[in-house]
Amino acid sequence: MSQKITCPHCKKEFPMKQGLESHFNDLTQTVINDAKKQEQDRIQKLEEDKKNQEEKNKKLEAQIKKSDLEKSEAIKKALEKDRAANKEHYDAIMENAIKKDRENQLNKHSEDKNKWELEKNRLNKQIQTLNQTVNQGATVDQGSGAEISLGEFLKKIFKDKDDKITAYAKGAAGGDWLQEVIENNHTICKILYERKNTKSWSNEWIKKIQDDMKDSKSNIGVIFTRATPKDFPKDVPWDHKGNIFICKYDFPTLRNLATTQRWAHVLIDQHKGNNKENLLSAIDFLENPIIKNIIMQKINISEKKKKKLKLTLQNLEDVIELNESMDESLEELFKEINKIGISGFLDKWNKTR
Repeated sequence: MSQKITCPHCKKEFPMKQGLESHFNDLTQTVINDAKKQEQDRIQKLEEDKKNQEEKNKKLEAQIKKSDLEKSEAIKKALEKDRAANKEHYDAIMENAIKKDRENQLNKHSEDKNKWELEKNRLNKQIQTLNQTVNQGATVDQGSGAEISLGEFLKKIFKDKDDKITAYAKGAAGGDWLQEVIENNHTICKILYERKNTKSWSNEWIKKIQDDMKDSKSNIGVIFTRATPKDFPKDVPWDHKGNIFICKYDFPTLRNLATTQRWAHVLIDQHKGNNKENLLSAIDFLENPIIKNIIMQKINISEKKKKKLKLTLQNLEDVIELNESMDESLEELFKEINKIGISGFLDKWNKTR
């Protein structure tokens, strides 16, 4: 009879040899099954815990997102509010600054404009002076007004002399002005000036001025003319036929001719006494190459001076025109600011930059 044993686990008796293996297998399977079930339960619990945790995470994330959104909106509103407040603040500061600057600019502009008006008046006077210098008493084209201008020009040249400069046959054809050269209270000579302002030359003028010189007892005759004879030499300011000078219609040239003629006659009179001299002696003196060269140099210098004066005059007029244009541009700027307001103007200005 086989020995029996009792299972310490389940208290069951069974033959030791036959049943031990079977019982052990059953026990093993039971343990395995229990272990599997426990493992499955644990896995299931873990999965449920995971699922629960994921749901909690989702809820938490949703809450965080909601909270972040609310905070973001709040922050955004706060920033916008702060930005709006700052914008109004800085716009007000900027507008006040611009307003103040504009007032300063207007005041400065007003001061500058007043200064410029004074300067412009000074420049205009300077321009008038330059015009008078350039034109040297330029005459009216027609009528007795031109004759008076010629006479005033001669009086101006010899204002420091005792010469008598009077109108001759005013309003009639022939000589216009008569200069009686006086030194030491006696007459040295007489110079008759006849102005011609036509486009063509007439040989009758020579005969006419000879007759007038005879009547006025003149020593020298000067035809101050725009038109010259066909045989008039080129590149010379004047020519003469005996004691009659044909002078180009240029006041600096007339000044040189008149002053040299007077000076020559006075010089000859000083050397030879107060008596009647050969009329051509003064003319011969002026024809001397050295004297003639000096006179021509003086005329050339006068011409250069005249050109520079004209250029200066033009530059002054350009400066006045440029400054007036600048004043108009500045006024247009202020009108534009007034039209759209300072803020609108600044926005428009920033967009164009």
